[in-house]
Amino acid sequence: MAIQTIATLKSYFNTGDIPTEAQFIDVFDTLFAQSPLTTKGDIVTYSTLNARLAVGTNGQVLTADSAEATGLKWATPASSGITINSTAITSGTAGRILFENASNQVSEAAGLTYSSGLFTVLGTTQQAKFAYDASNHLGITIGSAGSASINAQGTNPNYILNLNGTQTATITSSAITLGQGSSYTFTSFASNSLMTMATNNGRRYDFAGAGVHGNPISLSQTFQPTTGATQLNALYINPTINETGSASGGYIGLRINVVETAVLGTSKLFADFQIGGTSKLSIDSTGNFVLNTSAGSKIGTATSQKLGFWNKTPVIQPTNLGASATVSHIGGTAMLENDTIGGYTLAQVVQALQTIGILA
Repeated sequence: MAIQTIATLKSYFNTGDIPTEAQFIDVFDTLFAQSPLTTKGDIVTYSTLNARLAVGTNGQVLTADSAEATGLKWATPASSGITINSTAITSGTAGRILFENASNQVSEAAGLTYSSGLFTVLGTTQQAKFAYDASNHLGITIGSAGSASINAQGTNPNYILNLNGTQTATITSSAITLGQGSSYTFTSFASNSLMTMATNNGRRYDFAGAGVHGNPISLSQTFQPTTGATQLNALYINPTINETGSASGGYIGLRINVVETAVLGTSKLFADFQIGGTSKLSIDSTGNFVLNTSAGSKIGTATSQKLGFWNKTPVIQPTNLGASATVSHIGGTAMLENDTIGGYTLAQVVQALQTIGILA
């Protein structure tokens, strides 16, 4: 029993021959001796003859390559996409969100989870950023006390609010612009209307609601110029009235309407004008002007200013240089009790001055 030539092996199988056991062993010994394989993992391939392709290294894959004699070779796969790192995909934190890290590996972060339809991002700095590119993005930061900060960063940052595809408000660094609606209402958590902004050929701001107390509107501004003649307008109402066509309505530049449903206090002022917390002029709920008791108040601060009462044409301060009233004597030239000046006796003049409170 030994390795034989092909011719010898063929002779074992001539017509009518019955090969012996030893001859069959020669056949197998010769065939195995012809195998090019020498090492575990070798594979048989072919070019013009049977050939051995030596086993590759760990991680390599069998690759077709026409440049090779046998058309095959072992090669390290090119890196494309993520690969699973050493942590099994079935282990880790429940609810984790997997992502590709800088090493092209599937990874996870302790503060990034998903559970019951809720994404959670934990962190001590900016927790989320939505970006158009590296320069234009929106960041969300939650502070340790629960304060939330939304930061729009970009070449022209602004916030645009849309409802059902309709722009309702835009917020920039210098303005808040409302959309095209006809009415906007700000309410408290108790559903009390705090302010309504209605648009109807202009803007109207209504403050209402049973829950409103204190100062529904408070304008507080510090004016501290160091040079120049800049003037502060703490409250500036400047409507433009331009009625055309068949319009016939008038206008009210400022309307204050106090509705008293139940007033338990005694101080009921329609308006109170103060300087430094001291009232200089107020109007009570019955329409009376209440003047201060220190410096007092003037009606007109110069004699050239005009004043009129009870629908009379306003005039400047009268002097003795003007026209004189007609004097009518009852008898003689001496002034008597029933003599009149301009149709009034002296008693009637004094009575009128007392009636309107100019004389006590």
